[in-house]
Amino acid sequence: MNHELIIILADWFKENNLSVNVGKTHFIVFTKRRQHNGVSITFDGENISRKEVMKFFRGIVDQHLSWSEHIKQCKTKIVFALYALYVFTRLLCYRREL
Repeated sequence: MNHELIIILADWFKENNLSVNVGKTHFIVFTKRRQHNGVSITFDGENISRKEVMKFFRGIVDQHLSWSEHIKQCKTKIVFALYALYVFTRLLCYRREL
């Protein structure tokens, strides 16, 4: 990111009495390469951390614009829900037999 743009953003935040919580702010570099070129962003004297995988509008996307992490998380939730339904139906069948 251009250094001048970050300075303009920092000034705009100060003029409008806004602040950036750098601890909750992250950035992601989308690339097809396996290696990245050491990109770093400093905002108002503090480094913003870089993430390789990030939640974005309730979806999980990685630096290669792949949805594999999102699919993995959805699969885990579905397996858990199916197991809960299985246990619940077994309990209903057991109670019906009594």
